[in-house]
Amino acid sequence: MPARNAVSTAGWRSIAGSDIRNLNDMPITQSAKQALRKDHRRTIVNLRRKRVAKKTVDIMKKNPNEANFKQATSHLDKLVKNRLIHKNKAARLKSTLSRLIKPAPSSSSRAHTKSAKKTKK
Repeated sequence: MPARNAVSTAGWRSIAGSDIRNLNDMPITQSAKQALRKDHRRTIVNLRRKRVAKKTVDIMKKNPNEANFKQATSHLDKLVKNRLIHKNKAARLKSTLSRLIKPAPSSSSRAHTKSAKKTKK
C-alpha cells in the first residue's frame, strides 16, 4: 500500500508519452508537493491552449476568410497575454494570416503604373 502522502505517477504523462517531471527531484515539503500539482495542471491547460490556437491557425491557412482570421488572432492574443508565446511570434503569424485574406494586386493595375522605356533615335 502506498504511503499516505505519496504522489501517484499515473496521469503524469505528457502528450508525447514522456514524463513531465524528473523522478529524482521529488518534492519533500507539503508546499512543494502542492506546487508540483499546480504546475502539472497549468502545464496541461497551457498545452491545450497552444494546441487549440495551432488548430485555428491551420484552419485559417486552409480556408482564409474574415471569421477564421478573427478567431485565429483572438487565440494568438490570448497566448501572448498568458505569456505562452512571444508577442513578436504572434505578430509574425498574424501578419502572415492577414496576407492570405488580402487580395493580391492584379497584373493589369501594375501594367498601367509602369512607364514605357524611351528609345534612342
